[in-house]
Amino acid sequence: MRINAGWPEVETYAFPSPISEPDQELMGFLDNLMTDPSTLEELYKYSGEGRDLDMETFQQWLIYRGNYEFEIPVEEFRDVVYEIMREGVDYFALGPDGIVRFVFEVEGLREEFADGFTKKRMSVFERR
Repeated sequence: MRINAGWPEVETYAFPSPISEPDQELMGFLDNLMTDPSTLEELYKYSGEGRDLDMETFQQWLIYRGNYEFEIPVEEFRDVVYEIMREGVDYFALGPDGIVRFVFEVEGLREEFADGFTKKRMSVFERR
């Protein structure tokens, strides 16, 4: 779905209060995973140009890929993701509540993995 006015400014979103103290080891693992180019490739293959996933879907995607360390309650996973965002990273940004917004660069991934329709549509959007 496209919202003509775009999403609200990032400053209008606020981090929810943590349920518990985020697991530092899990934070490090997720940070390393998200800086791995192969993870970003797989994520692009999964979500395409979609830049938002709900926390549960993102968590389940990580588990499905074989990273069983993320089999924790989704609220605890959310706290891990939000704490990583608070520290400042270049692959996540704060979106609506319960949404992880991906901001990693996709242009190179698009060239390699997107189908012809997606490439054509994205070039139209970029020209606008």
